Amino acid sequence: MVQETIAAVQAVEAEADEILRKASQDCSRILEDARQEAKNLKEQMSRDNVAQKEQMHQTLELEGKKLMDQQEKAVQKEILALQQKAAEREAGAVELVLSRLFM
Repeated sequence: MVQETIAAVQAVEAEADEILRKASQDCSRILEDARQEAKNLKEQMSRDNVAQKEQMHQTLELEGKKLMDQQEKAVQKEILALQQKAAEREAGAVELVLSRLFM
């Protein structure tokens, strides 16, 4: 009977050792999976940040181009108005000079 008890205890100890070994393997696997997932997440976030920055850059570039086009149109309009005003004054100046020459 003592030997049966010893054998039973040894069997339970062997089973406990096996459970501990499997738990240790599971723990190592879970930790490695977590490390890999964290690495993948970090890489994905980095790619997302790069893509977001590129999108923002393109948006700002487009808005800047639109603003430059608007400013260029406004400047062209102002130049045209100044040219018209100068042409009017030139015509008036020519008339004035001619009228004084022939007086």
